[in-house]
Amino acid sequence: ERTRLPTLDTEELDRAGVRSEGNRTRTLPAGARLCVEGQVAHSLYLILEGRLEVTVGQVRLGAIGPGEFGGEISALLDFPVRIATVPTRARGHSVLRDL
Repeated sequence: ERTRLPTLDTEELDRAGVRSEGNRTRTLPAGARLCVEGQVAHSLYLILEGRLEVTVGQVRLGAIGPGEFGGEISALLDFPVRIATVPTRARGHSVLRDL
């Protein structure tokens, strides 16, 4: 069974003093990819709205949503490239903040 970590919202991050460079918030349309496996890694993302799939090759590993992070493996392990592809779900959009 997968252990769920507590999620954070932007107000909690602001209170904790976490600031992103330029506080850049982006909206991705349905089907857009946040990152692609093998792509050079530059950012860590906080998901504010929507759901994104996480896949490696053709294998779906799960999904991430509001209060969860994307790009954390590359950031935490100082790994230079993305190890997964993360597209938004086919319906709706996703909003995220670069950290």
